[in-house]
Amino acid sequence: MRYFEFLDPYYALIQAEFEGEAVQEYTDTVSGDEKDHETLMLEIKEVPEYYAAARLSRGKGENGELMELDEVLDILKSNKKQVLLMDGSLI
Repeated sequence: MRYFEFLDPYYALIQAEFEGEAVQEYTDTVSGDEKDHETLMLEIKEVPEYYAAARLSRGKGENGELMELDEVLDILKSNKKQVLLMDGSLI
């Protein structure tokens, strides 16, 4: 799996196989705006796995607490497309 970061209009870190999948997941789950697909394809940034692990380990879960390291590693080992982190103002 690969990891993609979006900064604008809302922050998100997404795990996906391809950029297009990450953009689709972002519009479906985070922004809800299909009109910006081309702009997002230009602004998407692929990040290394260790960066994704560090960001995910510092993000707070739905309960407001940091995740345990084994939980972070399990998430990163999964082979499914998913939003790992998203802008807290959307939750």
